[in-house]
Amino acid sequence: MPNRMQHVKTNMYALALFILMSIASVDLVAQTYEVKFDSINAYGWFGGDNRPQSQRTVGVGQSVPIDTSIALNSFSFYFRGPFDFAFNPEGRGHEVTLTLNVRDASGGILRTVQAVVPDTFQTGWVTWSNIALDVPAKTTLIFTTYLVGGFDANQYTASHGADANQSYADGVRYVKDGASDADMENWTDWSVHQSWDSAFRLEGTIQPVTGVDSGGEQFPMRYELRQNYPNPFNPLTVISFQLPVSSEVSLAIYSLAGQLVKQLARGKFASGRHQVVWDGKNERGQQVASGNYFYRIAAGDFQSAKRMLFIK
Repeated sequence: MPNRMQHVKTNMYALALFILMSIASVDLVAQTYEVKFDSINAYGWFGGDNRPQSQRTVGVGQSVPIDTSIALNSFSFYFRGPFDFAFNPEGRGHEVTLTLNVRDASGGILRTVQAVVPDTFQTGWVTWSNIALDVPAKTTLIFTTYLVGGFDANQYTASHGADANQSYADGVRYVKDGASDADMENWTDWSVHQSWDSAFRLEGTIQPVTGVDSGGEQFPMRYELRQNYPNPFNPLTVISFQLPVSSEVSLAIYSLAGQLVKQLARGKFASGRHQVVWDGKNERGQQVASGNYFYRIAAGDFQSAKRMLFIK
């Protein structure tokens, strides 16, 4: 009996030690990483512009240095609404979709997420959640956002919160006047706004330093073009692709006859997973006819094409 009791006690001690180690491990994994710059004393133009002779869509961005390895969970920008027309406003808010591109320091897109802002929105933080991107220590990320369809279909505008008096350490604010959603995806013409920094909030989870693979998503190891979603679609669809290394990319839409319908993306993209939105319009900004279309990617020596169906 004494030996059995000693064995039971040993097992209990071992169980207790296992529980304590598990709790400690959970605490380590669950450590929150936060970066905030929420001083707001100035507002800049954001979104569409329906004023005569002023058609444009205005996007904003902010670079943020990350000093430790994290799993990036969410990012927020501050807006003063409601989202309404600048010229002949309707006096009410409109539901809009804002696309956030998470970019590397060279402007290559690492992740794309969207947030739907309801028509009841007035003023506050807009948060993009579930970014799910592993970020190494000593990395600078650039977050750029634009209003989907802001140049034509959804010419609503709001104000973007910033600080005009003090700057965020080692951060840079970016702005761009674009002519389409595809143009806003392209890093070309995103320019530095020297005097302001955007108000933002970033949240992530600190990655434990370990030699064991945590199972988290890493940069992909092969080229891949994925099926668009949704499919069939109207009016928007998302085309996803992945790159194992930084590559020159051309992504375009073609008719079944092989005629170019829309050049969606062209330029240098960083390694990682990317998403590009197509709004069913051609190069002239006209809605295409219902039917089947091909989308084709060329990246380095990799080429691939898939079929999709646009419906009205």
